Amino acid sequence: MRANVPRNPALSLAMIVAPIAVMLIQFAISRAREFDADRGGAVISGEPRMIVNPLTGGGVAGLFNTHPSTDERVARLRAMAAA
Repeated sequence: MRANVPRNPALSLAMIVAPIAVMLIQFAISRAREFDADRGGAVISGEPRMIVNPLTGGGVAGLFNTHPSTDERVARLRAMAAA
């Protein structure tokens, strides 16, 4: 028996790329929710401060992070405090 293998190269490429794209979108949503959680915590506490996380990533590796970098989070909280 022969397996059902797609003969269209574009379809084969889509089968590989689509799950990766979905994963990157999920990670971006997770990072956005982390920023919202930071903002909520700062509003509740009245002081937008952060505990520093020594594990950081950036560049292309940043696409696969589920949480934003500490520097980016602190910068947003400082901007919030200044407003």
